[in-house]
Amino acid sequence: LEECKTLQNIDQKLDSLREIMPPSVELNLLVEEQLQEEMKKEGYIHSEILEKNRPQQHEETCDILTKILINSIAFFPGPMNELIVDLNSDGDSRLKLKAIDKLKELYTELSNEMQEYVLQTALTTTISSLESLPRFGSLSPYQLYVKAIDQGLIKPLRQDARISEDILTECKNIFLAVPPSVQARVLLKGILHPVSKLVNSITPMENVDDKENNKELETNIGERKNLDVHVVGGPVSQYHEEQRMDKKTLAKMEAQAEMVRDLLTAGGVVAVKLGQMLAEHPRMPNEYQRMLGSLREENDPMRIAQFWWNIPSAVKCQITDLGPLLGTGSVKQVHSAKFKDGTDFAVGILREGVEDEALSSISALETSKEIGPVATRLGRLVFGEFDLFQEGEALRDFAKTPIGTHALFRVVEVKHHSPRCLVEEIARGRSVASVLSEPRSKDEMERTKEILTEYHRAVFSAFVNDGIIHSDIHLGNAVKTDKGFVLFDVGQFERIGLPDTKALLWTLSAVSSEETMKILRNVAIAHLTSVCSLASSLLDTDDDDTLNAYVTADNADKPELMTKRLKRATTRHPLDESKIKKIKEEKLNEAFEEAIKPNKEGQIPEPKICYILFLRAAEKRGVEMPKGAFAVAKMIDCILSQQDQYLLYPVVDGCIETFLRQNMTWRETADILK
Repeated sequence: LEECKTLQNIDQKLDSLREIMPPSVELNLLVEEQLQEEMKKEGYIHSEILEKNRPQQHEETCDILTKILINSIAFFPGPMNELIVDLNSDGDSRLKLKAIDKLKELYTELSNEMQEYVLQTALTTTISSLESLPRFGSLSPYQLYVKAIDQGLIKPLRQDARISEDILTECKNIFLAVPPSVQARVLLKGILHPVSKLVNSITPMENVDDKENNKELETNIGERKNLDVHVVGGPVSQYHEEQRMDKKTLAKMEAQAEMVRDLLTAGGVVAVKLGQMLAEHPRMPNEYQRMLGSLREENDPMRIAQFWWNIPSAVKCQITDLGPLLGTGSVKQVHSAKFKDGTDFAVGILREGVEDEALSSISALETSKEIGPVATRLGRLVFGEFDLFQEGEALRDFAKTPIGTHALFRVVEVKHHSPRCLVEEIARGRSVASVLSEPRSKDEMERTKEILTEYHRAVFSAFVNDGIIHSDIHLGNAVKTDKGFVLFDVGQFERIGLPDTKALLWTLSAVSSEETMKILRNVAIAHLTSVCSLASSLLDTDDDDTLNAYVTADNADKPELMTKRLKRATTRHPLDESKIKKIKEEKLNEAFEEAIKPNKEGQIPEPKICYILFLRAAEKRGVEMPKGAFAVAKMIDCILSQQDQYLLYPVVDGCIETFLRQNMTWRETADILK
């Protein structure tokens, strides 16, 4: 192998490697090492080289000692997490076993990539085998594993009293239901996370020097356990400001939030999307809202040869050279490439196995009582990203919108789009997020902020005037040029009709202040009544009042009733339109009352929270809100967050007021004045 690496020609090197090594994970890693060196040296790799080096799909080690090492770790008769920590530490083993020294010797001789492969394979093997192993003593191996998850993964989060026990229990149940390979990946991230030792070794009361302060903290934490831990704006969210906590304790709480973020990232695209959805929950603690909302899919990139062999043949035959990595996530990976016509484009493909993993994870979420009801919406978000044809269509459609045709904004050209591959123009330049975080000059910063303000105005104008909801206003998805912004990823945007747009804007206005909650409520409810629908399933009975009785908060958590017993009732016993309208008005008013209900401090939630609470309360009562209701909330939240972060001129309120004044009827005016 050493002699092989001294060869100058990349073709000779790779041919020699294939002669020396059998098909194995080791061969794939050696080939990748040579391809990376060639990429670094030349900037591109010729397509003929990649065509000769197809990677082994089912990777196994070819080394007998590595196989022994994997099984020794997988069936280690002791605390596996301590073994993994010992193998990755420089000091003496804490387990004090002679065999550990031999395992560590074999482990440290491996490359970093092989060490990762060994731990991932061993831990996946362990988890996959647990349920089939016989019981010894009072607990089965699987029950011991569940107990270990509770102690090692959930217990550290329990130190943060803002997270309720029922949420932690649901997190544990969801984790135990996802595929063993995903469990293993998350566990390894948790075991080896730099924060883990801090979280597991320090209790919330340590390092507080002031005895009186320590006693006060214990008292307040005890009281917090009895509070609704999700109430934003109440005692919990004000805790950091109101209590005299030392810096180390605050640092630990921030570290725990950081570990939650990294564990979700390790869980793949479903976990990341779930985290982003949880960030929208109006009663999620503010720190976690910010952390979860900023989650982005991150993953180790596929190897170069693996990437090449996943490109469709019809696209590969047009490529002469594959270029460097442009970006990678849990769903898609993108490289630059040179085509036969002399042009350069960005080539993106789906990651191997991502669909199977996501399907297994979504199925696991459906088993959760708390998360199950949102699994459908989560599935749409996740599986919508697996269709790169639709992503290409979205780019082309977005280019024709008022945003894409604006003088300051441009959408990249799409060369090819199919379900598993997207080829688009390379957006050259620094991302808008990068320019704003590290501006090269004051003028560049000010000009970028001016363009961003105009971008917000264009996005919101497209919504109020054309019904286009662009909810993924991520500044990392656009680059700054001399002429403005170039957008290379527009996410999933929606189109809604004028009646839906009016209804949502009136609702947003109605929850904007205590005054508007009174004077605009009836107008908003009237618009929503005209565009909302009721749950299609009714109790199988002749009673016309069934719908009103069924669609209550008490029955909202029983979807099985809706699917198994209720569909045929609507056709056999149709309700009168006037009764349906009356029921919708009643349920919407009930939801409105719930949303604006003051918290324990007597404060009405802020407008953004009121709006989300209203949407959730209405859905809980069986009212299906207009398409785009949640997407509008995300769009506005993105705009407001960027306005606050970069001190931009506000555009949302003015756009809403102008639109509603222009479209207000005489009856609505009279109702408001009344």
